[in-house]
Amino acid sequence: MADGLPVFAAILADTQVMGSNIKDIGTQYSDAGADGFLLWPDGFSGQQDRALRTVFEAVAELSNNGKPVILMYGDAFSLVLHYAGLAGFACGICYSEQKLATQDINVEGAIPPRYYLRRLKKKVVIETEVPRIQIDRYPDLLCNCAICQRKPDPATLDDTESREHFMLVRANELAEIRSGLSRKDFAAALDDAYRQHLEDPLLRPIDHLRSWSALLSDGEGK
Repeated sequence: MADGLPVFAAILADTQVMGSNIKDIGTQYSDAGADGFLLWPDGFSGQQDRALRTVFEAVAELSNNGKPVILMYGDAFSLVLHYAGLAGFACGICYSEQKLATQDINVEGAIPPRYYLRRLKKKVVIETEVPRIQIDRYPDLLCNCAICQRKPDPATLDDTESREHFMLVRANELAEIRSGLSRKDFAAALDDAYRQHLEDPLLRPIDHLRSWSALLSDGEGK
């Protein structure tokens, strides 16, 4: 503690380092008196199939110290990491969900407004992808948040409205998990969405749903 405030250890590393050294890193910081961990897997996103298990197990290992683990950058895969013991995560409103430590913040252009599809756990560009997909053809993808009730056609949402939609939906996802959604049931929901839309080229890629479901199913019953 520093003047009564908790001290969190920041761990910035690529997934290879996390996979081989996270236990020792966590132990050393815990022995030094850290009250929790701020975890930044360098450049990681939930679409990186090979690194999913590494990050999941890193969160589980750090949380075993009995101290909170907070992910500094995180997309919807952070919902999966709840079942590894993740206590919280930082998520930009439709941006800044992943970042390289060496990334030059001045080279990025403007990110076009995107629409979050809750069931598929992905975002689509409003200007190009939403009209092509024609989301109203998919009853299971429709949203009933306050924004979407007011403007049912996602193609008509502006940047501010798309972000409000995302915040409302993400809050609902978190509330569902905190209310007791089991690991098994979450895995089943992801797998069901994947199987339902697997053959639809308009909605690809959705392979992350299968990967996340498989990862959760490995620990079924936990």
